[in-house]
Amino acid sequence: PSFTIGYMPIMLRSYACVLNGKDEAELARYGECPLDPGGYFIVKGTEKVILIQEQLSKNRIIIDTDNKGRVTASVTSSTHEVKSKTVICMDKEKIYLHLNQFTKPIPIIVVMKAMGIETDQEVVQMVGRDPRYGDLLYLSIQECATERIYTQQQALQYMDDKVTYAGAGNIKDGRSKLILRDVFVAHVPVNNGNFQPKCIYTAVMLRRMLDAILNSDTFDDK
Repeated sequence: PSFTIGYMPIMLRSYACVLNGKDEAELARYGECPLDPGGYFIVKGTEKVILIQEQLSKNRIIIDTDNKGRVTASVTSSTHEVKSKTVICMDKEKIYLHLNQFTKPIPIIVVMKAMGIETDQEVVQMVGRDPRYGDLLYLSIQECATERIYTQQQALQYMDDKVTYAGAGNIKDGRSKLILRDVFVAHVPVNNGNFQPKCIYTAVMLRRMLDAILNSDTFDDK
């Protein structure tokens, strides 16, 4: 037996529509305009159109350029607790982290030191073996040295001073470390204070961004 469970509207001029394949004379008999391309629905006497809304993939690195033409590596992180967007950007040949919880962009080498990678050589090796990576990271490394930031504690103190009031909450000390743990690439977990997985993920973001600078064919098609 057949049961009626509801009705579905049919798109005008689709294969299931009575207007499909009709010539101008037949359309005129139906009272339809021959120039009407169809592609919409009639629901309770009102024309309805389906619009596709693009949504970028969560937890996926996207290599692109921003509205100033700067190369960026970004990821929209989504977990049960947190949703955040992390952007790493090349600006005037130096690389910075953009995160809403900080009042200004943070030099990426400072970020790596704050997560425990204290030597510049280790940062470069983590990014990759291509000697050109070191060349592109040179000015960022120099900027970190100019700020006299050599240790994890110095890096965290530098970042603590750049935390926004909203990002700080009621915590006075160690604010930036909590932001790095819970907001920065939030989908990469920190277990027992081990930031190594986040360091590796950040290095992958850097490598992909530097690859795009060296070869524009590696930009992502969003």
